[in-house]
Amino acid sequence: TKFILTPDFVRSFYAGVECLMQDIDCVGIRWIIKPKRPHDPKRMNCIPTTWPNGVNVQVLPADANPYEIIGRSTILIGMPFASPVAAGMWYGRGAIFYDPLNWCRFHAYPEWIPHLIHDYARLQVRVQQRRHAWALEQTNPA
Repeated sequence: TKFILTPDFVRSFYAGVECLMQDIDCVGIRWIIKPKRPHDPKRMNCIPTTWPNGVNVQVLPADANPYEIIGRSTILIGMPFASPVAAGMWYGRGAIFYDPLNWCRFHAYPEWIPHLIHDYARLQVRVQQRRHAWALEQTNPA
């Protein structure tokens, strides 16, 4: 499946992430933003330069090691079929492919369907569910 990231898609993706930052309790959350490679000026200009007040956001360079991010993350939210999110699934992290424009309804990855979210309301619910599950894991370690 070939998925082309247009500036409109990237803007929509980050608009959803910004809404999420405003709509959920972000106390204790560090948001790590890693742009996709290769560095494409058209897409990079779509990434916000400011974020909601009081939200801890770290924007990494596009060539940052994604495995370091995966190791430090509880939840990974990425554009459809982004390899860090796929790797995060393998390592048992909360993994979400967010498709805000509903472009990836038909694809060649049926095993990823539970991780592919097409609307903001479901994204918000899934993140809250994963945060709750993580909190339970921390209070009741195996």
